[in-house]
Amino acid sequence: MIQTKLIILTFIFCALTATADNTFPYSYSTFESFEGGKLLLTKSNDKVENITSFLIKPGWLGESEVIYSWNGIKKINAKGSISGVRILDAYPMQSSILAIWIDKQSLYVAYIDSNTTIKSTAEINYPLGISETADAHWIGLCSANNYLLKINKSLYLCRIDKTFQIRINLIADNVVNAITMQSKSYKSKEFVYLTGSEGWCIVNFHNIDGNNIEAARIQISDDIKLILLNNRIGILSSSQNSGISLFQIIDKNKGILRSSWIESPLERISIDEIKGKPIISFLKNIGNDYFIYSTDVINIKNRKNWKETALPSGFIEPYGISNLGNKIVALFRNGIITIDDEGNIRSSDFIPFGELFEEKPVVNEFNGYLVLNTSTTSLILNETKHELWFFYLFLANTGKIIIPGISLILIIFFIQLYRHQKRFLKAVLDLPSSGIVFIINKDGSLLRANDSGKNFLGITDKVPLKKIFQYYCILEHTKPLNELVNRALAMKDSIIQKINIIQDNESKEWYCTVMPLSSFSGRYRGLVLTAIDITEELEKKRLSNWAQLAHDMQTNLSTIRLNADQLEVIENDLNTDRRKKIIHQVGLLIQRVRDIVTVGRSDTIERQVVNAAAICIEARVEFDETLFPDVEFDLRILNFNVSCDKPKMIRALRNAIENGIRSLNGKPGRIRIACWPDAKYAFFSVNDSGAGMDEITKKKMLTPYFTTSKNYGGTGIGTMIMQHVVQLHGGELMINSTPGEGTEIIFCIPNYAHLRITKKEE
Repeated sequence: MIQTKLIILTFIFCALTATADNTFPYSYSTFESFEGGKLLLTKSNDKVENITSFLIKPGWLGESEVIYSWNGIKKINAKGSISGVRILDAYPMQSSILAIWIDKQSLYVAYIDSNTTIKSTAEINYPLGISETADAHWIGLCSANNYLLKINKSLYLCRIDKTFQIRINLIADNVVNAITMQSKSYKSKEFVYLTGSEGWCIVNFHNIDGNNIEAARIQISDDIKLILLNNRIGILSSSQNSGISLFQIIDKNKGILRSSWIESPLERISIDEIKGKPIISFLKNIGNDYFIYSTDVINIKNRKNWKETALPSGFIEPYGISNLGNKIVALFRNGIITIDDEGNIRSSDFIPFGELFEEKPVVNEFNGYLVLNTSTTSLILNETKHELWFFYLFLANTGKIIIPGISLILIIFFIQLYRHQKRFLKAVLDLPSSGIVFIINKDGSLLRANDSGKNFLGITDKVPLKKIFQYYCILEHTKPLNELVNRALAMKDSIIQKINIIQDNESKEWYCTVMPLSSFSGRYRGLVLTAIDITEELEKKRLSNWAQLAHDMQTNLSTIRLNADQLEVIENDLNTDRRKKIIHQVGLLIQRVRDIVTVGRSDTIERQVVNAAAICIEARVEFDETLFPDVEFDLRILNFNVSCDKPKMIRALRNAIENGIRSLNGKPGRIRIACWPDAKYAFFSVNDSGAGMDEITKKKMLTPYFTTSKNYGGTGIGTMIMQHVVQLHGGELMINSTPGEGTEIIFCIPNYAHLRITKKEE
């Protein structure tokens, strides 16, 4: 049987492991990898068969061929050409590329077709010193056949005519960064570049005809990133090793429109324009957990409007995030996560990028593939859709419960079989709050006892155990426990009982529990006896009842005293009414004493069918107008029958009214009492116009003895009474409160009055 359980456990674990990658709608896997160069994918149209791939090798080591091309994505029948040059960068066009290289300390731009044939070249008028390095890269397409190129701090515009001839014009020097204004949704012949130094830059809007507008002067940091936002430009800047970035929006005619700080370094921020609004997404870690937050620029300072996405665990050393239009890609050293526009995780895959790339790769999308590029390594990831991902996710989440559950069963099995519950029983014996603990075998011998148990029996550690329990019960106060043990051994079942023990001429109440011990086969092995002295708790309960009595009598005594004082001072026709009020309040006091005695004796209720409106009226009448002249009582009651314990419901309403009066803090106010039924329940409501409560106070209100009105006679007992009465009726106590507007207490109890039928009807 043990072997069968282990086989089933192993099968479940293996099944869950095999489907772990399918628990999201998509997953990515390696489709093709290329070492030694940068991959560029081009196509002449949307057909897959017209894709041309180029592999650009830097040429640092003097390779014989530095550019390779082939049809399709997989490297088959690759053709190589061009040697003796060092490639600095290349830009993809339709089935061709623009390359910039160094040949004999001169810089050239070359147009190369799909057969790696050089169609034309043009030398760049850039004096390159013998020891000077050239940091050259393509900015992008400005308009048809116009391309922007940056070499160190110089910006150039390359034009290609119909005969493939290249013309290169210098645009500006001292350029920090640049961007073209071309995207899928926006086309413009303009481009933007930043010029300046020492932390200050001029933002220039320039078109290919030579017109230039200086839009703004901004302050920047070490790292700069430009983002196209239709006809505007977004600028991200961040200092090295800084955890925050500055985001600014620049308009050609209006200058700086907005500036915001983002709590994330530049490489972990992605910005894209969705429905005319710049949407900012940034990666942030809290401990070892990573989150992606998304918001628009307007709400960047309002954390409540941030959309949070918690990323799966296990990912380390983030490279950064990229917004590819329809998804956000978060790249880590050991994997990749993609997220859709709604903030839902599309995929989560562990891929060892840190072992493939020596530097952080750039992520692009091409024909549904993800392309990761550095100057020396390229990787293509293939996307796979999982139609049943939600089913595998259910299996994975269920496995987190099933596997620990089965493991727990096996652990308990081996504990019972090998240690015979000794560790568990030792833990029970060592608990400081467990009271008296005895472990007795099936023959009635005392096997173990904790320190409290030994003190109770009057024995020390030197007295040997494993003798009949009766042997240790010499003292008079131990006889009741001995009788309980004998009865439990005979019954071989659980027993819960209160017993009275007289020790040192003092009577004490003990709460005793006997639990049988069984072997793995189910055979009776003995019992565990625990006993706790509850005398102190009972005394607290009695004191609580007395405090309750004083609490209930407080209002009536105040009314009696007020009327008695007036009887003594004033002699007129009103004295008769005051005598009646005094007699009425004395009657209420007698009834309250009877109520609290009844409640103290039992937790049972005596249901009777009564009028709900009468309950509200009787609770209201107990509050004399002369005692509460500033309180307006508003009754909104309906006549219907309710099955309840009338005295207890009146006491609950009375306490709610008293709480409402206290919330007025001695100021004029209103107490509204209401009742209404529905198909199953009866509702009683007490609404005040007092100070109200916030959420924290509402949560604490049902805590025993909690009160916010100690200065006005509050003790917290009234709320305990309300809660106790509702629980006895099987109902619910609801609290609605708003600071400054007041509080409403609603008693909701099941109403069985409409179900009562006579014997004749039955």
